[in-house]
Amino acid sequence: MSKLKWTIKGQLEVVYTGTLKNMERYTGWAVLDDYGQGECVEGVKVGQWEYFHQDGKPMMIEEYNDKGQKHGPSQAFHNNGQLERDCYYENGKNSRDSLHYWEDGSLKSHIRYSPEGLILESKTYYPTTGVLRDHQIMERRKVDRRWKTRLL
Repeated sequence: MSKLKWTIKGQLEVVYTGTLKNMERYTGWAVLDDYGQGECVEGVKVGQWEYFHQDGKPMMIEEYNDKGQKHGPSQAFHNNGQLERDCYYENGKNSRDSLHYWEDGSLKSHIRYSPEGLILESKTYYPTTGVLRDHQIMERRKVDRRWKTRLL
């Protein structure tokens, strides 16, 4: 079997063999060197995919629907193994709360999404202290209200 490769086509990652010019979309279990592994159907990622840091530790775990869109839980991890991001997608769009963490495990940001994938509210925090740094409430895709906190 030829070496598997991947590329971006539109908003999808496509897994294939051959060259970009003579691409043959891959179906089956795919292991992409220094990247990730999971199931493909006609070159489109489906089901759970796992991605790895260079040392082999988990970097990201994501779910894809049959159209190759992120769909379901999505988690990313720092090099030290701590959770970096925890969010949920529906048909390629963030659809619930998205939590991001600093390497020490403290909360970095909390973003609240509408079911349509629009940001409704965003909070960011200073590292280690957990003190709120910035708070934004969005209205019609623009900042409606904003608060900032400064450390003294």
